[in-house]
Amino acid sequence: MNIKMKVAFWLYVVGAVLPGFVFGAIYLFRGEFMPYHAVAVGMAWSEVPHPFQILTLALLKGVGGLWITLAVAQLVL
Repeated sequence: MNIKMKVAFWLYVVGAVLPGFVFGAIYLFRGEFMPYHAVAVGMAWSEVPHPFQILTLALLKGVGGLWITLAVAQLVL
């Protein structure tokens, strides 16, 4: 592998794969929704009814897992 291919590979990893891992990990291990979700909903996490908290966390974890899966697929490709 020549130097141009190595540079292109690492730019791809840093620009496309790494952000997917980071974004996915943040969402996967989050215990409540993000601050911008609170603004969109118009209430703090503690004010959200418990069934909706469970649903929201499930969706966050699903999205986080999806992002990590896509990052792994990009790395393999």
